[in-house]
Amino acid sequence: MSVLTKEEVAGWIRNLIPYLEKPMMLAPEGLFNEDELIVAAGKITRYGDNLTPSYNFTVLEQTENLKALVELYKVVQ
Repeated sequence: MSVLTKEEVAGWIRNLIPYLEKPMMLAPEGLFNEDELIVAAGKITRYGDNLTPSYNFTVLEQTENLKALVELYKVVQ
């Protein structure tokens, strides 16, 4: 098993920042005419009626993930 480094955790934090600046959103299925799912910062992704039918758009927040990564960064040697 390899040892986790601060550089690895810092890389994860850097990768997460675009999703904090432009979070992904979920949109009702059928709203867009796309055949494939692309996961990217700022991307609006469709979902079926069975997931969250009471919302039109749902923002996928990453704040808690960032907090967890910062805490991990603090304890890694």
